[in-house]
This record gives sequence, C-alpha cells and structure tokens, in this order.
Amino acid sequence: EAISSAALPNLTAFEARDLSNTAWSISLLGVRDWPLLDAIAAAAISRILDFDMQALSITAWSFAALGLQHIPLLDSISSAALRKSPQFSPQHLAITAWSFASLKVWDEPLLAA
Repeated sequence: EAISSAALPNLTAFEARDLSNTAWSISLLGVRDWPLLDAIAAAAISRILDFDMQALSITAWSFAALGLQHIPLLDSISSAALRKSPQFSPQHLAITAWSFASLKVWDEPLLAA
C-alpha cells in the first residue's frame, strides 16, 4: 500500500526505466497491487517506444512473475521489441520469451524474430 500511494501520483513523471524498475520491485515483493500495476501498464503503453530492450524485458518479466496477463501491455512490448530487434541481446530475448510463455501468450512475430 505504501508503494502504491507513493508511486501512483507520480507515474506521469516516470521515465521508461522508472516504470520497469517499479514493476520489477513490486514483482520481487510478490505484491499484487492491481490498480498500481494497471497504472504502470497504461503509462508504459503510452511511452513504450522510449523503452530500451532491458526495460521491455524487465517489464514483461515483472508482469509474468505475478501471473498478470495484461494483453495490451504485452502487445505493446512485442511491437516495440520487434522494432528494436537488432538491439535484442540473448538475455533480453530469453527473458521476454519466458515471460510470454509463462503467461501462455503466443506471439508468433516476436518468437520468429
């Protein structure tokens, strides 16, 4: 609850890395704060092209670790990752692929890349 009350009013000022790190922190704590995660997802979608490959993979992993299948966010991550695929390291690819697979989301274009 403390994380949510501190983060929610400030999400519009968060950079891409701030959003991915917040999602990551919440997932490590095992906190299923759906309103905060939905707000992070909405903010991430609106600035998904600002995410680098690490932020994309961390965000996907964070939602997968909590079992939250947020399809609009995953679609945005997939689209951004495909645009940036030359920058995809094996580590980022593995994390992103695991995230989609663990959520049982089959994204053919992303897997083909």
